[in-house]
Amino acid sequence: MLWQKSWAQEPFREGRGYLMAAAYPNFSDSSVSPLTLAGNYLLVCPSPTEPIHMVKLRNGSEASSLEKPWEFRRGFIGPSVWQHFVSRNGRGFMDDWEEAAGKSTDGKVWKGGSPFGAPAQPDAQPVKTEKKEKVYEPVTGKILAGPVSVQIDTEGGRRWLVFLVVYRSGPGMYADYTGDSFLYELRTNYGSIDPVSITPMPRYVLPERAWIDGSSAVWPCQNNSMVRVSPSESAISSGGIGMGPGAPDCVGRIAWFREFEDVNPKAWLRLGSTPQVAARAGQYVIRAAGAPYIVNKADTLVHFPMAVVELETGAAKQFELEAYLDKPASKPETNYRGDTTSITTIGPYYFGLGPIQADDSKLQVILGSERAVFRTEFDLDTIIQWARSKQVLPAQ
Repeated sequence: MLWQKSWAQEPFREGRGYLMAAAYPNFSDSSVSPLTLAGNYLLVCPSPTEPIHMVKLRNGSEASSLEKPWEFRRGFIGPSVWQHFVSRNGRGFMDDWEEAAGKSTDGKVWKGGSPFGAPAQPDAQPVKTEKKEKVYEPVTGKILAGPVSVQIDTEGGRRWLVFLVVYRSGPGMYADYTGDSFLYELRTNYGSIDPVSITPMPRYVLPERAWIDGSSAVWPCQNNSMVRVSPSESAISSGGIGMGPGAPDCVGRIAWFREFEDVNPKAWLRLGSTPQVAARAGQYVIRAAGAPYIVNKADTLVHFPMAVVELETGAAKQFELEAYLDKPASKPETNYRGDTTSITTIGPYYFGLGPIQADDSKLQVILGSERAVFRTEFDLDTIIQWARSKQVLPAQ
């Protein structure tokens, strides 16, 4: 053993509160990557609220750390030499200059003039003012997903870039339901890890690890959506002071975002909502595309709407998996809406789709009922061919 190191882990409290319901709203669920390799460094992320530690692979010594990344925001300085930047609370060195604007050396403010405004009048008289401290609103946050490291070509050479999805909200019992998520790009520079861009995310990512495709990362998201993020101009540039138009704006790049419409055919029984399951299969992602359903009351055949999504473009093709029950499903007695001709259960009921996994040639699907759980396999090439023709895979 060359070296060993451990970090104390503080208790992590979810801001989810307690709800009495058969189904729950979307909330910000975390799935951090505890260890991420970035060249000659190892990024250690003990928990969603702990600092990210940058450790040297050679000897285990800590090169740097990043605490509470969700507190970083975009800022701007000007006027003649202007620059976007990212800093904690969006505060930069120019803030001190702006606070001192118009002040004389003895701390007085001159009427009618400031270093960044109109010139002061010759007869202007100094007036005393009280200095007001800037107050920053308290931020409650956590890491939702990542870190994810990719290699990119920058103006300074080949570097490692880190994608990180964070959550930012106000305090409260139900904070996990009301906040916003952001994509951060973190650039590794000779033993330091620095945020260089911040981008609002349209949906919360699912608690899954990202699928890396070249220098991009793809995440499955809530509400049957997916997002692909790629290195931005802010990550590739040298990061120097901008002189006029053309400097990076410190906003990341979302290559594509897709929120897929649920497959919603006419059916007697629809089993809950669309399962939040997805699996990578080479240059594709296999995902659920709608809630399982049974067409007629007397049927024993359950349909599972699925889709094949291209990683590069986000283009999707739909298909269906089918499975037989040993007997027709009965009408639910509680937690449903609709009438005798069309029923939708609120939450899982009777039969459902579990986790799915894929390798280079097979898709493994776990199906479950009230009595048993079983696994079946499908050939990936067949799935992709059937999806392109919008057909249905044979029942298992």
